[in-house]
Amino acid sequence: MIETVIFDFGDTIATLNPSKEEIVYEFLASKGVNLSLENIKYAYRVVDYCYKQSVLKLIESKDKKDFLIKINYELLKVIGLSLKSELWSAELYEYFKSKKRWELFSEVIPVLKRLNEVGYKTAILANWDRRLKDIVKDMAIEKYFSHILCSEEISIEKPDPEIFLYLLKVMALNPEKAIYVGNEYETDVIGARDAGLIPVLIDRNNFWPNADCLRFESLIGLSEYLKRI
Repeated sequence: MIETVIFDFGDTIATLNPSKEEIVYEFLASKGVNLSLENIKYAYRVVDYCYKQSVLKLIESKDKKDFLIKINYELLKVIGLSLKSELWSAELYEYFKSKKRWELFSEVIPVLKRLNEVGYKTAILANWDRRLKDIVKDMAIEKYFSHILCSEEISIEKPDPEIFLYLLKVMALNPEKAIYVGNEYETDVIGARDAGLIPVLIDRNNFWPNADCLRFESLIGLSEYLKRI
């Protein structure tokens, strides 16, 4: 019997508004380059897959900035703008900083309320820096979670099963009675499964139609599933 639901944060319960693809789209449009959001989304998938090193592992703020500028550089190359990538990658970093805002998906609060009301424990576990708790607090959802753990706190990141096991130990949980809900197959599903949790994939863009795990288009599907079991 499932007793605990542990959530990822970015693109699972919260999203950028505008999205990262929309931010890039706006930036390129300001430069006279017109691309579809689908093209930008594809480029992000390529770059995200190829660059597994996380910015969270970089201690110095300058190193983090340089890494993100490099990601922009590679993104622009994948899009087909290699002649402009070096010139525009730092500009895009600053543009991103000015536009980046997190907001909850519309179904999040009703789902969290219901889970709490019927007795599920809920927590957040995310590859994130120490600002995560402040972001959650600013969104007024801190009260729904008994624990909020970011990877920077313990210097371990998903998909390493040790980060999942650490939270399980802190919460005194049996992994077989906990599910982990995330939006990335490799990072969230494989990591959670290797730690003994039941993985749930929130696949809002239908990237993994054949995923070998529980899979829903939104948290509403998860909520309905939990009603049935």
